[in-house]
This record gives sequence, structure tokens and C-alpha cells, in this order.
Amino acid sequence: MLSRSQRRKTDGRKRRFYKQWWFWLILVLIVGGVAFYMIGSASSKKSSDTPTPDISYSSSKKKTYDFDDSSSSDSDDTATSSSSSNNIAASNAAAQSVAAAAQSSSAAKAAQEAAAAQSAADSSSRAAMSQSILDKQQQAAIQNSQNNQSTQTNQNTSTDTNQNTTQTSH
Repeated sequence: MLSRSQRRKTDGRKRRFYKQWWFWLILVLIVGGVAFYMIGSASSKKSSDTPTPDISYSSSKKKTYDFDDSSSSDSDDTATSSSSSNNIAASNAAAQSVAAAAQSSSAAKAAQEAAAAQSAADSSSRAAMSQSILDKQQQAAIQNSQNNQSTQTNQNTSTDTNQNTTQTSH
């Protein structure tokens, strides 16, 4: 009698494709790739992401030249005009960056002032609360001492009365 593995070899039947190790490896790689793609696309669509601003340095004065009728003086003018437009664009960019820096520093100062005001308000409210707690504790202590004094005077009065009744009965 033949073993199972020898029967398979002689029987001519092949193992099913889903029983092969390479099938499961390919399946795991595909599923992993899809999962990583989904995670990546979900993390890139957060609302906190702000689009990158389009910064273009183009001059508003554009000259068009007819290249059929150009001479050396026109090319010099073109070079001069392009370098001046580059200089203007660079100075505009520098001015914008200075303005943005000034605006961000003023916003930072305003935020610091607001934080200082908030902390001052919090500390004053805490101080007022702790002061009211101390006042209540002092009032309670005064009341307790008054109650103790009145209790002692009541006890002294009752003791004196008891002594007087005892003396009169003897």
C-alpha cells in the first residue's frame, strides 16, 4: 500500500493553488499594500493640513517682442528689463516676508498678552476663592469658640445650682 504523498505523485493530481505557500504570501502582500495605502491617504486628508500657498514672482508689466525685427539694442533692453523685473520681484518678496514676520511677531505679542491676562484673572479668582474659604473657616472657628464658652457657662451655672441645692438639703 502506498502512502498518501506517493499516491499524489502517482495519481497525477496537483495540489490546489490555495494550498501553496506562495499564494498566501502574495495575498498577504496585496492586503498589506492596500492597508498602507488607505492609512496614508487617510492621514494626508486631515483638516489641520493647510494647502501650500502659491508664491509666484511675476511682473505685472510684460513686454512682448517681435523676434523677426530684433536688433542688439532690443536684446540689451530685454536683458535690462528682465533683470530689473527680477530685482523688483526679489524686493517684493523681501517686503512680503518682512511684513509677514512683523505680523507674526505682533500676533505672538497679542497671544502672550492674552495669556498673561488670562493667568492674572485665574490667579485673582483663585485668591478670592481662597480668601472666602479662610473667612468661612475663621467664622466657623469663632462660632465654635462662642458655642464652647456658652456651653461652659451653662455647665458652670448648672454646677452652681446643683451645689446650692445640695447645701440647702443638708
